[in-house]
Amino acid sequence: MSEHDLSLLGAEANRVLRLLRSNVRYVNDQTAFTELLALEHFKMPRRTIKLAMRELLHTGHVTDVATVHTRRGHRYAFKLDLFAIEVAEQFNGFAWSPRGRQHRRTPRGTSKPCGRTMVTPSRDLYCVPPHWLLPACEGLKERLDLHLPSISLDHCWVAGRGLAKALSKIEPGWGYLDIVRFFPNIDQARLWKVLPHHVDRQLVTDVRKMFDRLGCDDGIPEGCPFAPALANFYLLDLDARWQRRAVRYGDNYATADVTQLTHELLDIGLRSEHRDTFVGRQTKIPIK
Repeated sequence: MSEHDLSLLGAEANRVLRLLRSNVRYVNDQTAFTELLALEHFKMPRRTIKLAMRELLHTGHVTDVATVHTRRGHRYAFKLDLFAIEVAEQFNGFAWSPRGRQHRRTPRGTSKPCGRTMVTPSRDLYCVPPHWLLPACEGLKERLDLHLPSISLDHCWVAGRGLAKALSKIEPGWGYLDIVRFFPNIDQARLWKVLPHHVDRQLVTDVRKMFDRLGCDDGIPEGCPFAPALANFYLLDLDARWQRRAVRYGDNYATADVTQLTHELLDIGLRSEHRDTFVGRQTKIPIK
């Protein structure tokens, strides 16, 4: 984190951050995904909102902004860095408290637009499911999790594991890799070939229909609850070959042979970078 993360935010940026945190609908590891918001939700002048968002992007509290076009006009989706928020809590004096959200159900016989995700320049793909699709997305996640084999190296999105277990398996002298823009760079064509080997055909059909409803043509929808499960299936063959030779936490790998793993990731269309730490924040490897 930069030294800007430790500075006090301005009053407008603080107010915008509070609003974004009060509208969180999904948390994935160290990232919180907000609901779709129109500028009218902020009840502030457009210029003030723009300056506040620029400050939050600069300090790292907000890591991504996507514009989604719906029939009601432009709405915006935000990704919040929970670690940056935790640091800010120590200096700004407010606590993390996302309120519970009620899913809005679509009446029988009516339809509501899902909208297609239009990504702002230099931003990652970010498909946001509307409220009335969230129950279906969560149902797909539960069905996919039931089929995930135990050979998956992931310790982030698999229940019963965690960062502590991942760190305990890392051997001294191992190097670290981070997959660059993991979800947006996943090859859908390869995903549809890999998935039928592990799940039933009906589940594959349901997942593809959900992709069509979300308008996700490239990568996988990062804002969906079932996205991490699909990412684990995409890396399953690679994980099987690296049993007892690597540890994975989400899109972060730890292994002794960093070069070989980098080449194998490139073979499936994923670029990786060397890192000094296992995950985003500074981590201490247990002494064995």
